[in-house]
Amino acid sequence: MSLQEWSWPVERAEEATEAIARECGLFGVLSLDVSLLGTTGDLRDRIMDRSSQIGVEVEEVVSVYADLDETLKNAGPAIIKVPGEDWLVALVRGRGRNLWVLTPKLNRYKLAIDELHATIVQTLEQQIETKVNSIIEAAEIPLSRRDRSRRALFSEHLGEYPIARFWLLRPPVGSSFFGQLRHGGQVKTIAGLSCAHFVQHFLFLFSWLLIGRGALSGNLDKVWIAGWGLLLVTLVPLRMLTVYLQGRVVIGTGALLKRRLLAGVLNFDLEDLKHEGAGMLLGRVIESNSIEALALTGGHVAIVAVIEVCATVWVLSQGAGGLLHGALFCGWAMVTLFVLWRYYALLDSWVTIRLELSHDLTERMVAHRTRLAQQSANQWHEGEDTLVDRYFMASNKVDAIAPYLGQTAFAWRIIGFLGLAPAFLSGNASIASLAVGLGGVILGYQALSRFSLGIGRFAAAGIAWRRVAVMFHAAEGSQDQPSARLGTDDDGGDSIIVARDLSYTFAGRAQPAVSNIDLTINKGDRLLLVGPSGSGKSTLISLLSALRQPDNGVILCHGLDLATLGSVGWRSLVGRPPNKG
Repeated sequence: MSLQEWSWPVERAEEATEAIARECGLFGVLSLDVSLLGTTGDLRDRIMDRSSQIGVEVEEVVSVYADLDETLKNAGPAIIKVPGEDWLVALVRGRGRNLWVLTPKLNRYKLAIDELHATIVQTLEQQIETKVNSIIEAAEIPLSRRDRSRRALFSEHLGEYPIARFWLLRPPVGSSFFGQLRHGGQVKTIAGLSCAHFVQHFLFLFSWLLIGRGALSGNLDKVWIAGWGLLLVTLVPLRMLTVYLQGRVVIGTGALLKRRLLAGVLNFDLEDLKHEGAGMLLGRVIESNSIEALALTGGHVAIVAVIEVCATVWVLSQGAGGLLHGALFCGWAMVTLFVLWRYYALLDSWVTIRLELSHDLTERMVAHRTRLAQQSANQWHEGEDTLVDRYFMASNKVDAIAPYLGQTAFAWRIIGFLGLAPAFLSGNASIASLAVGLGGVILGYQALSRFSLGIGRFAAAGIAWRRVAVMFHAAEGSQDQPSARLGTDDDGGDSIIVARDLSYTFAGRAQPAVSNIDLTINKGDRLLLVGPSGSGKSTLISLLSALRQPDNGVILCHGLDLATLGSVGWRSLVGRPPNKG
């Protein structure tokens, strides 16, 4: 197929953006009259406008020549502008050395990366092709190596040269987090990780069945040992695959989580931030850092531990001890859960006091000059010893129970072997059932050890989550409304900003900060707001710059309201400098 058959003309940029968003499951809810957008403006504005209209986040990226192949592999879904041509490529995804693009007929077409690479770099390479060929001829490079040499010379001369413009389409940061995981391929990776763990545990149990049957029967010949060795060798690549998939899950999910938390922080209400103080915000940041390491690694270990616990119950029930042995393990697992619950409660209390201590220290440092000027010296350290004593007592309680987390797994080995004793002493159990029972005891020890570690980390992550959940959920309101871009002839007349009957009251206050404000700002106007502290100057500026939403009234910028322009569009027209005081 030719370029014209699998690419889109520039005139259909909006249609291509919407089509690939639908194809990749990113399409949102249409919430803006299309007539407000039109098709005016350059290509970037048109793609940005249509993406905002359909509720899709778009990021503009310029790839250099040296990184083009890697960008093509990882960019999808994306819109690519072919340099020197009035054509766009709707890239769905890349895999290996192949790409899938969406044609104007809404069909997927498989394309080699080299083919699209050649199409994109053709115009740029033609500018130095004569020079490159002359170098190759002068060096008398053999014909078999000329293609490779030509690519190396092009890369050397054009490596850092901007070559192609990409518009990457992504789910909005405030959309469903599961949907973002699915779009990022994390759901498939987690499923693959679970399957790898399942196969790994199955082979591990089977290897113990082989070696245990041979050892207990007194017939441990070379065949049994060889089979056991082959199973253990097979476990090596499986464990390597598990580590690789676990790393992909941790890195990919961690990046999405940080992006979500950052969007939530940027979407916080300014008044709530002021009331929390710098110390509490620092505590949230500290907890947000720990939640990634604890939740992702601990969550993975906990999931594996749950699989192992279920496998242990089944294995023990099939062994010499029967259902009673499996019930014994379930009872001891409940004891382990009780110890973990107690550990969680004490750890939660310890984290709360630690955050109070951090908050108090930070606030004292921030307000140090004020305390020196306004507070007497004998009051500077009031309350410090009380907090330190509470922290010390909470730490001792956590340290006292922590050793029991590991001892429960160790104690199971003794209890598990005692549970097999009746069957072993009776002489009625077969060698195979005893081998299965012994393997179940060992597996149970491994499961409880991993269970204590994973659930312990997961509990700590749950405690951290209680502090940062507000940041995570705050991002749900950060999905920007579609933005309308003003045409060159539609400038709203001489009035740039028009406000009518504006009122705003802070939460928890009866008196409004601003009330019944009417304001018109025309081209060339320079206004000075004068008033005492607390009169509402900063509040009015926050309303005009869309940092706050009025309780009553309406604000128009170039004749359009915030719902039409969107917060990003509004702030691209109206800015506010930071306060200096």
